[in-house]
Amino acid sequence: MTDIRLLRGRVFIRPTGDNYGYAESLKRAGLVMPQNYEIERTQKGQCVRGIVVAMGPPAFARDQETEIPPDFKVGDEVLHLGMNDSRWVMWNDERLRACAQEEVLGVIER
Repeated sequence: MTDIRLLRGRVFIRPTGDNYGYAESLKRAGLVMPQNYEIERTQKGQCVRGIVVAMGPPAFARDQETEIPPDFKVGDEVLHLGMNDSRWVMWNDERLRACAQEEVLGVIER
């Protein structure tokens, strides 16, 4: 097994569960989405959930001096933006989603 050092603000996520039926869980969690949200998002991707498997150092703020520490860590189940099919990577025989730290919307707590 080979290790990887992700660059600043980058995250690898292992997709989990039924990503298409997740809207009902969001409602139970108290998140209210506009009715046209899913229609708009499915054209470019959708919100999906997964387990964070690797992270780079924190992203920088716009001033390029201040780090923005993420509110999640490796092992957390998160909801993130699945923007398009070009964001898939194969690493150690596993298909993972590559995304930026700011594309992680929240941590799923049980």
